[in-house]
Amino acid sequence: MDVTGIKKEDIIDSKWNSEQYEPAHFVAYDHSTKSIVISIRGTLAVRDAITDLVGKYEEFQGGFT
Repeated sequence: MDVTGIKKEDIIDSKWNSEQYEPAHFVAYDHSTKSIVISIRGTLAVRDAITDLVGKYEEFQGGFT
């Protein structure tokens, strides 16, 4: 976590390596803003591109983001 400055104890959940239909991601707590941060890694490998192609939008809090 040296690059991000996130402390290990602030990571709530993580999956560092992607699989088909399961992108790499992490969920962490940001103390400075008192927020939950959800980070999903972008396309890195062919299996990530397949995941991108089958993705769909889901409504979230009244909109699509």
